[in-house]
Amino acid sequence: MRLPAAASSGKVRLPVAADKYYSADPAVLRQQLDACLAAPAPPVVGSCLQAAQRGPGGRARRLAGLIVPHGALQDSGMVAAAAYSLLATQLGHSSSSSSSSSSLGGASSPPAAAAGPPQPARLVLLGTNHFTRLPPACLSSAAAWRTPLGDVPVDPPLTAALAAQGICFDDAPHNLEHSIENQLCFLQHTLGASRPPGIAPVCVGWLVSVEAARRLARQLTAVLRQAPAAVLVATSDFTHAGPSYHEPAAAPWMTLREHCLWRDSPLIHAACQGSPGRFLDACNATGSSLCGRWPVAAFMGVAEELGWSIELLSYAPSDLYVQTGDVNGFAAFAAWE
Repeated sequence: MRLPAAASSGKVRLPVAADKYYSADPAVLRQQLDACLAAPAPPVVGSCLQAAQRGPGGRARRLAGLIVPHGALQDSGMVAAAAYSLLATQLGHSSSSSSSSSSLGGASSPPAAAAGPPQPARLVLLGTNHFTRLPPACLSSAAAWRTPLGDVPVDPPLTAALAAQGICFDDAPHNLEHSIENQLCFLQHTLGASRPPGIAPVCVGWLVSVEAARRLARQLTAVLRQAPAAVLVATSDFTHAGPSYHEPAAAPWMTLREHCLWRDSPLIHAACQGSPGRFLDACNATGSSLCGRWPVAAFMGVAEELGWSIELLSYAPSDLYVQTGDVNGFAAFAAWE
């Protein structure tokens, strides 16, 4: 599968979220990220994470995927930090493992003593589409995505493999969206020069049904089987409550924080079961206002196909960090292979 000419010509997708969701000033942005990483939302330590924390003798499983929020750094950054600090730690551990090739180019990390440039971290990023329901899923034809911290290269073999599975190229949804862009600063800052990220961005629209979510999951799974070191990242914020979202508390005696907890608890439980059907059933049953149900449902489909275990990493309502009159629920999950 040939990539669009734009990708080979070096076209760069420019940031649209700077100074809205994070600072456009690189020095200030690094300070914001450092503050999030210094005080991440308290983690929920599940059995897979416990094994990972015990080190090489703990029979740890590979971190295969993450679900992360995409709100502003000031209110969701501490929850995202719980996920990205784990990713950096896990990829750092993997840098001492033996190398093995994959059919999509690149390789798993070489031994720490090996010469040559560091191997990039390879990530398939599933963003949501806030502005249009079509297409169901699309790739970016850009060669790189820019943030105030520099350019993040798109991974050509991963992108070509996704295109070969039938996912189309369409830059229009990507050029409006913040959900994928908001992940890049964390990736650049936490992975840095040691494991520079290479990404395959996929903007996921309104998939309509669990069957469509499973269809996208099968396309993703086919690619991930060929790139065993790649990490899948999906992004969603959970309940959006308050006047700005036209979602009041469900009962007069509830605070907006209590409303978010009440709405999000069934979704968190369903997400940890790793079933797209159960997750979408919970979304429909609660009338949830989470904005990334379809990227998360596709992620669940991949987890179901590949036998991943999903654990909650962290959850926090936004009013723990900022007071705006609205409250969002933010959650992070880890998927273990």
